[in-house]
Amino acid sequence: MIVLVLLLHWAISGAVLQTLLALLEFLGAALVSIVLAYFLLIHFVSKAGAGIYELKPSEITKEFDLQLRAASSWLYKGNFGRYLRGKVLPDLSKAYAGLSVVACIIDPRNIDLCSKHAGYRGRINSIDKGHAYTESTVALQVLVTIVVCAWYVSNKNMNIRLFLTKTYDPVRVDSNGQSMIVTVEDRRSPALKLDKDYFMFSHFTSQLDTAREQGSEVVFSGFRNCSISDISESDVELVIRGAGLDVVLDRVAAADVARECGQVNNPYES
Repeated sequence: MIVLVLLLHWAISGAVLQTLLALLEFLGAALVSIVLAYFLLIHFVSKAGAGIYELKPSEITKEFDLQLRAASSWLYKGNFGRYLRGKVLPDLSKAYAGLSVVACIIDPRNIDLCSKHAGYRGRINSIDKGHAYTESTVALQVLVTIVVCAWYVSNKNMNIRLFLTKTYDPVRVDSNGQSMIVTVEDRRSPALKLDKDYFMFSHFTSQLDTAREQGSEVVFSGFRNCSISDISESDVELVIRGAGLDVVLDRVAAADVARECGQVNNPYES
């Protein structure tokens, strides 16, 4: 009886109403906070992740194929340029007339640079792990890329600008104008894909531009009409001497370069 009287008094005093109002106010504030936090999380997390994607090793080859099919131009910065000459140029030459290609590879005239890169390749888990590189074999691979580029300029009417840089880089950049793929020598490692509107896209593009501006451009002379497999020792000598790279032929035989040109393929295909 006393309890009922107290409850009745509490109800009449408005305590229940105040308690309910306080509870509703608390729940409303909590709901607003949850909704606000949700939209902030969605906005910033999606914004931070937009335009940048991690590519699993198994996805890299397929993504490169998509990049090549959608190319409006091609920018490349690497070391040897084997994928450039064995995959990129053949694909682009079939589909696009006059498409601009700008590439940076290491300078074969720089003996110290070639020697350091040979040592680097001996330490990494690359696709040709176990192959013994020297400064001469590094220079050989670069000369092959130069000669193959010269062949595409003359025989496929491609617009290629090739620059020789003063440094080698563990990171390789390929861009089709709309997005880029950043890889390392080991295709068993993940890669990054960056869309054009992601801020790092312009940073990597600027890095390539800087390397190009500080390097030297290869001057391509005329190339006779022939297939790549028919590139001869004399063809190599004409291209290399025409580009002012005669000094490299003192360390690398033109016949070896011609032989490698005849065996050009995609290094990532078994």
